[in-house]
Amino acid sequence: MIRFRQIESEAMEDIDKEVQALAEQEPWGDALKGYNDAFERYLDGDFDEQIPKKLYYNIEEVMKIICIDEESWTDNRELVHSRYPQMMEENNFYHAHGATVAELNQFLESLDCMVAKISDDRKQRHAYHDRTYATLLIHQVGAYLYFLINRHKEYTDQFLHL
Repeated sequence: MIRFRQIESEAMEDIDKEVQALAEQEPWGDALKGYNDAFERYLDGDFDEQIPKKLYYNIEEVMKIICIDEESWTDNRELVHSRYPQMMEENNFYHAHGATVAELNQFLESLDCMVAKISDDRKQRHAYHDRTYATLLIHQVGAYLYFLINRHKEYTDQFLHL
């Protein structure tokens, strides 16, 4: 018997399991609501502008929790998106992986640009009604969220062992 699977389904399941495991831990449950909402839309076949918007704002929420609520590096919840990764770099959050800051900022900038386009220009909204594109976004953002939250755990654990 031959069974066909969509190529992305296994990778999507894997990253979603990892993110769901994180969502069961404090303070990440509420913080990952946007990711979960976007994933549900994806599963329902709603490949509209809400997926990138929810994912973009979810990354921002996770970064705010790390920078403001958990580490108290600032109390300003109104900073521009790029300021949070800069703050993480300034506080050695990335330590050996500091070189990734530029790439992470580029990723956020591309999401930011895309969200602005689909929010401001109704003609652009249909350009993102695509399963393949939504798959890419969810997989990238899920992996990024997983990276940030696990990096935060490593960051806080290093100070517990001092």
